[in-house]
Amino acid sequence: MSQNLSRGRRHTCWIVVDGNIAHHAGEGDGHGIYLSNGGDWFIVRNNELHNNTNSDFQINADPESTCAEDDIPYDDPRCDGSALNGLGQGITEFALVESNYFHNSDVGPNFTSVRNAVVRNNIFGPYDRHGTSFWQETDNPRLGSSDNRIEHNLFIGFNRRHVLQNTRYSDRNRIRNNILLGYRRSGNTVEANPETVLVEIDPETVHSSSFSGNVYIGGRFSDFTPAAGELRLKKFDPAWFAAFPADGMGSAAGYRPDKTAPFADSDQLLATTPMDMEGRPRRNPVNPGPWEYGGRLEATVTPQGNSSKQQKSGSSR
Repeated sequence: MSQNLSRGRRHTCWIVVDGNIAHHAGEGDGHGIYLSNGGDWFIVRNNELHNNTNSDFQINADPESTCAEDDIPYDDPRCDGSALNGLGQGITEFALVESNYFHNSDVGPNFTSVRNAVVRNNIFGPYDRHGTSFWQETDNPRLGSSDNRIEHNLFIGFNRRHVLQNTRYSDRNRIRNNILLGYRRSGNTVEANPETVLVEIDPETVHSSSFSGNVYIGGRFSDFTPAAGELRLKKFDPAWFAAFPADGMGSAAGYRPDKTAPFADSDQLLATTPMDMEGRPRRNPVNPGPWEYGGRLEATVTPQGNSSKQQKSGSSR
């Protein structure tokens, strides 16, 4: 099944898309979840998308249909203004995309004319063609996918295309504490793929996006250099994760980090993403990517009137 949530020429705002599984969408549409025509203030959480014939997940504000077809110029505030002022029907603002597992489709997520959104604790990839893109379809800088927070995600690719792209005025994004992995496999062997483009930046229109605390495994870069202090690993061992699926079709829990991973506890806690993918609190120092915990969490429980005793609950590193 797939879900296409469009407003025609009306806003569909304040919606929650939670806990869905969407797969094997056919060639007629091909998307797993598609949110179009400039809706604002929505939440996409706890969904799994896979084996779709188009972009797994797409937000497309679509200023052509929401502005140009109504004879509204792209640089008119009615098209590119702020949703806080009841404007900007050519832009999607204030979306929260968290704790989703999107993988093994033709194309990765498209964030198209998305502004002031939060994208955190997701697993993206691998994909047959390319991974996640922040971009737009006009030449108006204000309609770029900009001013977003992209934190504690895992981006995965296994070919020569990008796993994360910022292009066409998609600028001023804050990209922090993510893992970007390029790998390849031959038979039962899994290793780093030096040909995967981990980050691709458009040097003509993207100048002020910031990167910090990210881990880059394998791969290469296009018009991008990691920030000082970011971790660059040219080799990859699948044992760094609990049950790394070589074909990408494992469970999200398979990407929990093992305590032996060289990136374990390599980052500082972000006040903006204090919980991990399953809603458990992070601690400082923190793991990059969506999972904080890898093994069993041992908690000390003290019922009223009883002495302290050890109980095992949930999962931990």
